[in-house]
Amino acid sequence: MNEIKQRLEYLRGELEAERISYEELAELQSLAEHIDPGDVQLLEAAGVPECREIIRVTPLLEACKELYRERGYIMEKDFSNEYYFMYNPQTGERVRLYYNGKAWEYR
Repeated sequence: MNEIKQRLEYLRGELEAERISYEELAELQSLAEHIDPGDVQLLEAAGVPECREIIRVTPLLEACKELYRERGYIMEKDFSNEYYFMYNPQTGERVRLYYNGKAWEYR
């Protein structure tokens, strides 16, 4: 288990024990992009709004990235050939573009 995953599990324990500090909540928010999309408990505690899965017309990652760039998304980051992260600073929306053609939008 890598360092970030270990830290997320520690923060989960603090959350479940109802003794998580404001500083730890801020840390959890900073690690939100590393939380598994299905981990409702941590996503909710990190303040990440519910997400919805969107299947794009094209499975090509580059085409999806261009679509989001046109919508004002920036801060692109590739996560180990699993997904591509983008952020819209004007709306606060985030998206994970997966290499299999799916996209997760966070509002």
